[in-house]
Amino acid sequence: MERFKEVITQSEEEGATWVLPLKALQVTLIHGMISLTMKRPSALMDPHALRLLAELRVWCLDCCQEMGFTPEEVVALDTGETEARPPR
Repeated sequence: MERFKEVITQSEEEGATWVLPLKALQVTLIHGMISLTMKRPSALMDPHALRLLAELRVWCLDCCQEMGFTPEEVVALDTGETEARPPR
């Protein structure tokens, strides 16, 4: 654990960043996985991880709007209330 802290601290001090190119479908899939995780977070989940997931969720939704989805469609994607869902 000490080595983990050392490497992370050094990378953050150096301002290291990484880029992950994602295609449109990948962004929406990541959003879905994050939404599912956040709907049932583990009591043991680290608060920092939850905050990161929340930030990534918003980023994915922003990307969806940039793709061309309307604000209403973005809300529907986020809540899971889409036209494709069969009636209950």
